[in-house]
Amino acid sequence: MVAEKSCNEALRDAIGRYLVEHEQELYSFAKRLTRYNIADAKDLCQETACRALSNAALYKERGSIGSWIYTIMYHIFQNERKRCSKLATDAELSDFPIKDLAPAPDEIYSINEIAQAIASISCERERILMTRWLQGYSYAEIAEELDMKLGTVKSSIFRLKIYIRVMLK
Repeated sequence: MVAEKSCNEALRDAIGRYLVEHEQELYSFAKRLTRYNIADAKDLCQETACRALSNAALYKERGSIGSWIYTIMYHIFQNERKRCSKLATDAELSDFPIKDLAPAPDEIYSINEIAQAIASISCERERILMTRWLQGYSYAEIAEELDMKLGTVKSSIFRLKIYIRVMLK
C-alpha cells in the first residue's frame, strides 16, 4: 500500500513537471483546437492540468505522459464541443411547449439522500459513475481509462442508474 502510494505521488510529480515544462506547447495546441480563442484555450489548459493531476492513478504506462496529456486535452475539447452542439439543438427545441416536465432529481430528493445512495455503491462502480457524471467522459473514454470493455461500462452505468433510482424510492 505504501509503495503504491509513493508510486502515485511520483507519477503525479512527473505529470506536474511535464505540465510545467511543456506549458507553451500545450497552450499552442489548445489555441489551435479552440481556433485561437484565448479564453477558451486557457480554460482548456487548466481543465487538462486538473484532470491529468487528479487522475494520475489512471495513467497506464503504454505511452509517454505527454501523449496521455494531449489525449486528455483533445477529449475534453471534443466533449465540450458535443455538449455545446447539444445545447444549441436543445435551444432550438425550447420553442416548443413541453407538458408535464418531470422535476430534476435534486428537486425531489435532498443532496444527502442522493449522496447516501451513491455511497452505498461499491468502490469500482462508484469510480465508473463519477467518471461519467462528474468528469463528463464518454462511455468509450471510460472504457479506455479504466481498461474495461465498452459493453461492460455501458451495462454497469445502466445498472447503476437503476440501483440509484431504487435506493431513492
